[in-house]
Amino acid sequence: MGRLIWRMETGLYHNPAIAERMDTLAGMLADHKVKKVYGYLKKPIKAQVNAIVDELAKVPMVAEYYEQWNQSRDEAEQV
Repeated sequence: MGRLIWRMETGLYHNPAIAERMDTLAGMLADHKVKKVYGYLKKPIKAQVNAIVDELAKVPMVAEYYEQWNQSRDEAEQV
């Protein structure tokens, strides 16, 4: 997570909304004592993760990968 935030801050990938949410998530996870697996997270932390995923889905390259993944999944389900 730190590397992604660093990349965003240095301009290798710049999205202030994601960077801010990732920084907030890092702080939330620092206080989280249970497994850092989505299913074990408290609702506010899950909401933060979901918000980050939603923002990432708006990135054109990520949206393209989602589209390819969905097509592959649809093709596999048809078999």
